[in-house]
Amino acid sequence: MNTRIALVTALAALGLAGCGSESPTETSGLKEAFPKEKAVTPEAREVQTLAEKAADAAAKGDMEQAVASLIVLQAEQNLNPTQRAAVQDQMSNIQTDLANRADAGDANAKRALDAIRAMKSRR
Repeated sequence: MNTRIALVTALAALGLAGCGSESPTETSGLKEAFPKEKAVTPEAREVQTLAEKAADAAAKGDMEQAVASLIVLQAEQNLNPTQRAAVQDQMSNIQTDLANRADAGDANAKRALDAIRAMKSRR
């Protein structure tokens, strides 16, 4: 329940920030960690689909969707170490991209970073 509340809060804040990026974020590590052919159970397919959504959203610059999917993946208990590392790396890549844009004066990116930090402090 707390994860859902935090997710909704983060989504609302990110939506208000409108933080879509024009440059795609590198997502190959995330895609490699969640191959479709290894997702044989319904639960594994659900996780793989969520990872795919996160990667596609990041590549398109839809940081709102990417962060939302990554937050849910971070809470997933059944990730292997490679998958967990890929999720964390992707979140770090997004935060780095947002930080660079915030440093360059992008107010939307700054608000998005603040929303991510606030959400993480609630977990």
